Amino acid sequence: MDNIKQRGRPKGLPRTGGRKPGTTNKVTKDLREVISGFLQKNATKMQEEYEKLDPKDKLTFFEKMIKYSLPAMTAVDLTTKGESVNRFDKMSDEELQREYERLKQNFT
Repeated sequence: MDNIKQRGRPKGLPRTGGRKPGTTNKVTKDLREVISGFLQKNATKMQEEYEKLDPKDKLTFFEKMIKYSLPAMTAVDLTTKGESVNRFDKMSDEELQREYERLKQNFT
């Protein structure tokens, strides 16, 4: 068993060649360009077809398309040394109701 040679590059040897981290794959870049060109060329037709959809289907379409134009967001839980920084956690029901009314006035 000791005479078996290990395949590949030895551990600890730095990687050489290949794409640099963050560099777009050429196939991915080319495919994105093709899709972008298709969408630009057919934008009017796509808009016409979109207008024919039911409201529910319009929302579904919009939801599916938006992920290609906006970065994905993740929820963030703010804590400080294990304690929540959410000030609403320690408010009474009356305080919460007053805060709700105040915020509601700002948005109406």
